[in-house]
Amino acid sequence: MGKLEEVLKKQTELDALKAEAIAELEAIIADAQEKLDQLTGGIKTAPKSKPVQRILDPNKPCSVCNFLTEPNHDARKHRSQGDNKKPFTAKELEELGLKKRA
Repeated sequence: MGKLEEVLKKQTELDALKAEAIAELEAIIADAQEKLDQLTGGIKTAPKSKPVQRILDPNKPCSVCNFLTEPNHDARKHRSQGDNKKPFTAKELEELGLKKRA
C-alpha cells in the first residue's frame, strides 16, 4: 500500500470519527435542552413593561431656557448641547419646530 492510499484511508477514518463525534454531541445537546425545558417549564417570566411616558406641565418653562414654547419642551431637548447647555436661539427654535410663547 502506498503512502497516498494510506493517507486517504486515514482521512476516511477521520471523517467517520468526526461525523460520529458530531452526532454524539448533538444528542448530548438535545438531551440537555430537554432537561432545561423540563426545569424551566413552570417558570413564567414577567411581561415586558411599556416605556414610561413623561408628562410635561404645559405651564412650566424649560429649566434651561426659562421660557415656554409651543409645543412645550423641557431640558431633555438640550441633550445635544453637551455640558454647556444654553437657551435655544430663534434659529434653533425654528429648526426644532418650536415657537416661543409670550
